[in-house]
Amino acid sequence: MIGGNGGSACDSDHFCSELVVKYQFTRDPIKCISLNSSTSHLTACSNDFGYDKTFKRIIECFGKENDILILLSTSGNSKNILEALKYANLKNIKTICLLGKGGGEAFKYSDINIVIESNDTALIQQAHMCILHYLAMEIELDLYKN
Repeated sequence: MIGGNGGSACDSDHFCSELVVKYQFTRDPIKCISLNSSTSHLTACSNDFGYDKTFKRIIECFGKENDILILLSTSGNSKNILEALKYANLKNIKTICLLGKGGGEAFKYSDINIVIESNDTALIQQAHMCILHYLAMEIELDLYKN
């Protein structure tokens, strides 16, 4: 599972597509869901439960123990990101955060943090995308070595 807000939402969708479809070579799909890909879910959940619950709700539906949750946040302080991390911790879902601007509150709730030491949102997002491409390559190679 992967998620983010704004530009990070686009990066989450991009990464998820590379796992489900392919990164470098044709292979079986790798299970992945982008928490922010359904506008219907996001708007209904925001309306009924509040925006801070949007990612948590989809993790409640799809997440299970020992799954991996990757969250992208340039500030590390988005309420929906924090709610998702807290819930994942309760359910023993492994968490990885790609962060910026010192990591924010998310830093203390994630199992693994990769913090881009910058306050420039565009630079942080560019670095996150490089990291996601690297992860996609490594996941693909690890699962499908010839």
